[in-house]
Amino acid sequence: MGLRHVLGGAMCALALAGAPAAAADVGSFTSSDPQLNAIWAGSVRTAQDMLAPGPLATDSIGRDCTIGVPVVLLDGVVRDRCPYVGDEAVIDRTLDVSTPYWDVQRSMLAWFAEHQHPDGAIPASPLAHGSLVLFDYNAYWLQTLHDYVLYSGDVAFAREVWPSVARLLDDFYVTHQSSRGLLVNDLGPRDYAYIRRNGDVVAYYNAQAVYAMREAVELAGWVGDSAAAWTWDAPGWGMLSGERVYPFMSYYEVSARFMVDDDLTALDQLRRTWGYMLRFGPGTMWETIGGYGGGPTDVSPSWDAGWSSGAAPALTRYVLGVLPTSPGFETFTVDPHVGALDFASGDVPTPHGPIHVSWLAGDASVSIAVEAPPGTRWTNPPRRTRLDVAGT
Repeated sequence: MGLRHVLGGAMCALALAGAPAAAADVGSFTSSDPQLNAIWAGSVRTAQDMLAPGPLATDSIGRDCTIGVPVVLLDGVVRDRCPYVGDEAVIDRTLDVSTPYWDVQRSMLAWFAEHQHPDGAIPASPLAHGSLVLFDYNAYWLQTLHDYVLYSGDVAFAREVWPSVARLLDDFYVTHQSSRGLLVNDLGPRDYAYIRRNGDVVAYYNAQAVYAMREAVELAGWVGDSAAAWTWDAPGWGMLSGERVYPFMSYYEVSARFMVDDDLTALDQLRRTWGYMLRFGPGTMWETIGGYGGGPTDVSPSWDAGWSSGAAPALTRYVLGVLPTSPGFETFTVDPHVGALDFASGDVPTPHGPIHVSWLAGDASVSIAVEAPPGTRWTNPPRRTRLDVAGT
């Protein structure tokens, strides 16, 4: 027997003067765990706080950060107040599951494509006329583009920026490849945390490049470039990194734990990391957490940083279980990671209207119901053998 009732919502929406309206349909998440519900809502609020009227000229300390878009997605409300594409990789996913601003996301992605460097590198931010390149943020632009197309269905935009995708992969990554096929970092400690790596062949960068290639293959299929799809298939720490926790990177760890069905530790990490920030903070998510507890460790502490909002998309994607599998949710799957929870319910915005999912865990089985709008199609049943499935 499938659930049909809506079990409340933990969604907050903030008004922004001068900002475009979000999609008419908004997302929600609620479960049997009040702390997870509050974490989802606080993460959404954090991402929404990153929307600011444009154009932007300087960052928080007066450095050039010129970007001429109508609405800007900042990295934080205090520090740096300048867009960074790595931050946007998380912020956009949070907005996608709650209050999509696809026109804003599109204009931001387009700015980074338009300011691509001659060697194919994507600028990390508009800082100093877009001159800053962080090695890992190249792949985050590609990831953000892939997810934007997947959630919005805007394949036409992917076609517009497709030359930038090809230049990133065929120029930047190829020129940084060794004879062994591994990426070689020649930028020094230039990544999300300015970590001083031991050596110039970094596992993180190489694993990220493989992930980027896979997403590029999907994009190639969506835009109809079969030739590209075939081609691409084929010392110490810096910036006090040991004294802080980065919720930005914790989002990817939580996702990895869910992906290998380590659900209990994934939920535990959500409670320990994002629950800690809610317990001791203003209700939004911080840029960093002190290495042994305590608030943000930065010179200008940021208690509201968009790159730390990833708990919301993690809860929607894995606990609620909804994932688009083709652009614009033309097809989607529902595969909840139940863990030790009793129930969860929520809505996921799509270009066609919201998808509503409810599930209830019993002693020996889990009942799930899905209500989807016309133009979308639920394609699994879930791989979990203990699910009793119903759907409309």
